[in-house]
Amino acid sequence: MSNALKPNVAIVTNIAWNIYNFRRPLALAIKDAGYNPIFMAAPDSYAERLTEEGYTFIPFTNLQRAGINPFKDIQLLRDFIKAFKTLNIKCALLYNAKPLVYGSLAASYLKIPYIPTITGLAGPFSGNRFFISKITTMLYRFSLRKSCKIVFQNEEDKKFFLHKKITQPEKAFLIEGSGVDMEKFRAELYGLPPEDKIVFLMFGRLSRAKGIEYYVSAAKAIGKKYFNVVFRLAGPFDNDKLAISREKVEEWRQQAIIEYLGVSDFIQKEISEAHVIVYPSYYREGIPKSLIESAAMSRPIITTNNVGCREVVQQGVNGFLIPMKNTQALIDACENFIQMPVEVRDKLGKASRQIAVERFDEKKVIAKYLKLINNCVV
Repeated sequence: MSNALKPNVAIVTNIAWNIYNFRRPLALAIKDAGYNPIFMAAPDSYAERLTEEGYTFIPFTNLQRAGINPFKDIQLLRDFIKAFKTLNIKCALLYNAKPLVYGSLAASYLKIPYIPTITGLAGPFSGNRFFISKITTMLYRFSLRKSCKIVFQNEEDKKFFLHKKITQPEKAFLIEGSGVDMEKFRAELYGLPPEDKIVFLMFGRLSRAKGIEYYVSAAKAIGKKYFNVVFRLAGPFDNDKLAISREKVEEWRQQAIIEYLGVSDFIQKEISEAHVIVYPSYYREGIPKSLIESAAMSRPIITTNNVGCREVVQQGVNGFLIPMKNTQALIDACENFIQMPVEVRDKLGKASRQIAVERFDEKKVIAKYLKLINNCVV
């Protein structure tokens, strides 16, 4: 069947990078199931990669991840309506707050089935932002009312939406994270990390909300006490108000506090060369992709006792949960790991792999999405 005859399914996120790193396996499964996936997002350098792979990519230049510009947002809504109508979209999968809200409004207006996925409640629902959270709650409540289902990545976000009466229990559906390919993310496919030093790794968007500054502070303190440790950082630079600047990362690198690895499209290699993964996020996560990838790679994890993060890590079983925004607790956890016998580290890593296989297998996640799409389109 040619693409022209296949029902078009829109996959909508905030930026093309998000699609490239998180949604391509789902798109491939959607294609194999007899649909034609069409990507929509704000354009970046990854948009070209998607088109080179044969996907249709629709750029939304009015899509701004952060900030409130009513003129831009009205135009964004028009962009969605035009794209959905012109491309004859039969079902829309919507991710990330702003594209989710305006994509939902457009789909609702055009009577197109749509499935929003709540990938975390950071931003409007974080900190003391009463007015913004009220507006966001109303936008969610209004835009999601005609959705087929609403997917939540963790139970706490689901309970929050039900408590605020944003949606009804019969529409709330739990799918834990975006999944990970258990065949590609296997430690045995790669070499062992170095024996002459202990390597810590943090990777993700370079945003302060991910706890990068706490990671660097811990690295600085640990580096003064231990000579055989290395702290590495990987991930793309961000452009919102919480972004870590290139100048700051270069300053840390020049001071030999961290090694910056840049952006990796083959993160398995970076994980395989680390002994432990650190992720001190205070951002209200869905379920961080970096944590389930690290767990699949049999790595112990140090992360915060935060929504989404604690879905992956069990205290003392496959890693350590520390309080948010607590440098000393992070230092203590890192020191605990440094002093830990190798056999105990290996036990934590094996437990990580088991948790990943049981709960975060990409095949299970994709099967659930395909069932939702089939039910909505029918």
